[in-house]
Amino acid sequence: MEQVISDFKIFRTEHQHLFTPEINALILKTTNAIASSFSGKNKSEQVLTRELTFILNG
Repeated sequence: MEQVISDFKIFRTEHQHLFTPEINALILKTTNAIASSFSGKNKSEQVLTRELTFILNG
């Protein structure tokens, strides 16, 4: 999973114009909905959601 996060960071850096505040909010909303859809978020999903939030808002 660390490779996915690393690749996403690189993609976001190379394509910053795609990540508007509206798109970032939609990504986070979708991420939370998917993670919560089956018996709530587990610990690893919470960590990944936090990392994604940091990347998009950082």
